[in-house]
Amino acid sequence: MQLIQYASVKVKPLPKPAPEFSDQYPWRDSKHLAIILLGEFRSIESIPILIENIEYKNPENSFVDEPLSIGGWYPASEALKKIGMPAIDPLIEKLGTYDKDCQGRKNCVWVIQKVLGVKLGRYKLQLAIEETKDEKVKKNLQAVLLEFKKL
Repeated sequence: MQLIQYASVKVKPLPKPAPEFSDQYPWRDSKHLAIILLGEFRSIESIPILIENIEYKNPENSFVDEPLSIGGWYPASEALKKIGMPAIDPLIEKLGTYDKDCQGRKNCVWVIQKVLGVKLGRYKLQLAIEETKDEKVKKNLQAVLLEFKKL
């Protein structure tokens, strides 16, 4: 529970790690570290707070020499990917709230594709479109479905 609390607040930066650990721990504050640990622990209880922080960006990646994927820049996306299937329905529900292309929407799609793959992800989105009665949500999910392609 304390990790969930750390993941939900803005906190001050952590000191720079020793050089021998810098490539293993590219996080910069306790929020970032808490989000990473919630993914490592596969914390199902943390799914709502991770989705709330889906656009939280790694404040600095000066320790990392290579370009990062969405999972590297956005720790909540990586954590949700590690949690896997239990995160899919809440992510699809969140996708229904995005009425424009934005980083949060890209991150949700990235997680779904990493967990389910393209074909199964498209199928789950299609089911959600068919099941929803809210026209705005349906329209938003249809827009996502058109973009849902291989990474």
